[in-house]
Amino acid sequence: MYNPTPNPISLLFRGWGEEHKIKLRREKMLPNKVYDILKWSCLIAFPALAILVQSVCKIWNLPFGTEIATTITAIATFIGALLMISNANYQKALDETTEE
Repeated sequence: MYNPTPNPISLLFRGWGEEHKIKLRREKMLPNKVYDILKWSCLIAFPALAILVQSVCKIWNLPFGTEIATTITAIATFIGALLMISNANYQKALDETTEE
């Protein structure tokens, strides 16, 4: 007979009401101020910095301008993807709380 090991998360929530689960989900979410700063960074600061680095390196014949600009763009894209996941989780939690 199959006897799976209990999931520690399910043991944590056993006996808790839905209000405790919702409160825990809200506490794990990214604060609005942090979200806004990261979003601004991804949409404005990182792309501007990438263009600045690439332009200055080209003007002054500095090495690795394209590589540095591409790295900055990759970091901005990665953070943007994380923010989209955070936003989707927030919307899901918001929908769950409004349905109740």
